[in-house]
Amino acid sequence: MNVTKIIPTEILLHIVSHLTPHDTRIGLTICQDWFEVFRHALYYKITLKSLYQFHCLCESLRLSQQKLPNGHLVKHLVVRKAKPFSCLQKRQLESIIPRLCFESLVALCPYLESLEIDPDSWKSITGHNDIARWKYMHKIPTLASLDQALLSLQCLGKGLTSVSIQGNIIVDMSTQNRLLSIFSLTPYLEELAINDSDMDPALSLTLQDIETIHSLLPKLRRFHIIGNNIQMPIDSNEAILSQIAAYPIVANLEYLHWETRHTPAFWLFYIAHKYPNLLTLELDVHYTNSTDNFQLEKSFFLNLVQKCRYIEQLSLSCPILDHWLNESFLNIAKNNRCIRQITPLLRKGNRIKSETELEFIAHHTGHLMTSLEIEQWRFNVKLPYTLHLLKRFACLSSLDIKCDSYHNEYDLQYLLDNCPTLETLILEWGMLYVPIVFSKKRYRLKVLQMTFMAFVPHFFDFLSLTCPSLKTFSLTRCKQLCEMNDMVSQTTVILNMPHHKFESLVLDGIRLDYSSASMFYHGLSSYIRIAYIEQAESKSWHQHVGYQNNNRDLPLMQELSTKEAFVTQKYFAQRKQGSFVDSSKLFLRNLSEQKVSDVLRTNLMFGYLKIQCKQLNHFVLDGNVNCPHLQ
Repeated sequence: MNVTKIIPTEILLHIVSHLTPHDTRIGLTICQDWFEVFRHALYYKITLKSLYQFHCLCESLRLSQQKLPNGHLVKHLVVRKAKPFSCLQKRQLESIIPRLCFESLVALCPYLESLEIDPDSWKSITGHNDIARWKYMHKIPTLASLDQALLSLQCLGKGLTSVSIQGNIIVDMSTQNRLLSIFSLTPYLEELAINDSDMDPALSLTLQDIETIHSLLPKLRRFHIIGNNIQMPIDSNEAILSQIAAYPIVANLEYLHWETRHTPAFWLFYIAHKYPNLLTLELDVHYTNSTDNFQLEKSFFLNLVQKCRYIEQLSLSCPILDHWLNESFLNIAKNNRCIRQITPLLRKGNRIKSETELEFIAHHTGHLMTSLEIEQWRFNVKLPYTLHLLKRFACLSSLDIKCDSYHNEYDLQYLLDNCPTLETLILEWGMLYVPIVFSKKRYRLKVLQMTFMAFVPHFFDFLSLTCPSLKTFSLTRCKQLCEMNDMVSQTTVILNMPHHKFESLVLDGIRLDYSSASMFYHGLSSYIRIAYIEQAESKSWHQHVGYQNNNRDLPLMQELSTKEAFVTQKYFAQRKQGSFVDSSKLFLRNLSEQKVSDVLRTNLMFGYLKIQCKQLNHFVLDGNVNCPHLQ
């Protein structure tokens, strides 16, 4: 007798939580017993990336409303404005979700618990009475104006546990004394985020402002203050310390993230006193430039790790690295059994500038460090020694190495073998090699950014096979090392990654190493400006044609017409065979015979990019056009 083994529902739910939406959708058809499990998993959280997808979702939920109301299963909905495929499409894609769609969403998804959309779309519907029917709503989109905040919180405030507001509301509330009226509508709030936008006026949050927020929100567990337009002034004298010591503590706050334009080191003393049970801290610290407070500010970091004894994740930055990354601090951290991660905040003055600093950190807390920024060009040791030292950093997830010339040679496979948990890799200046026979390992790399790097032609084959999770890929001012007598490598850069789904691919100034454009046109860069993109469902030719503004930071890309694409494809096919590249005279004569526009004819000179991938959401091609007749 055959015995059918049934997977317990608890285990099946755990398995389904790790599947992609596509795989979950396939699971609906496996068997009747699994249908409900996969159905709940598919609709529990939905992330949309375009207005079109939002319309499709509403239509699908409307069709299922009578027989099987799938909308009742939706608990979390995220609608993000998709990045444009190219900057040329930017204005077309930035649209607000229509109010009528949201009015139907309230009826279709009555059990929604969290909603993330852009503030403008949310603002358009906050006055609608139907949103009060979302009785289970815990988290709403960012509030961008005072009137909007009042309307939203009057309807939903009592059920909310998480609120995000833009800084200009705080300015309004401080001038109109409305802080109490706003937060009195959210008595059960556990998470507060104060952010700024590019258009917000400068916001100053004082010690008294923070105390007021805590008095109004006694259940607060997570507190974010993030923005370049926000500053947190505090008196930088010892008299303020006794005042801080008299403040009541907040025992239930577990997560604190303050990253502003100005957060003086004296806030460290406040944090150590106010939040003794803190589990996660992310803080961008600024010092006063006063030698009088140097040792005092340094002692604040020691006081922090001594008082916050339960801290698990610590992310800090300071203009002087030795303020906190010193022997006393690291010894306390090493002996604290709760600390699991120490993460220097990226691009915040935490760059390691000598091999002795790196050796020191590796010896004391290498097993805790999750990010490193290394200025290799300052070291007195060669790059291979640095890469070997990285073995001591067992939890490293982000690595940034800056050299100063192409003479620094990287073996990418060796680097990834030494850093098996690496997810973000940023390299500046160097020569990148990969072995002929690739490793069978699969690495976790998700983000790769390269600037002023040279690479071999089969570099992308290595990434395709060994880095299946790569989603964000950026190459700036990079060059491909062409092989002698190989016209393919002297004509095209092939990104052969057919199974990858890229969120973002930025190719800003890629060239073939042999190219010498100045021989043909004075002042014209030799960067590739033509790309052939082959996705799972489409194929197209594109060229870089200029910029949207005088700052040259918004490159424009144009799709070639059918005729231009045919001529371009034929030209490069002949060029790969080497039929007209024996001399510069023959090369230029063949170019002049191509019956295309002057811009395209010039762009043909420098080769092309061949991109093969499964999906490409956001693509930027910048050829650094600096020749007047191409503008």
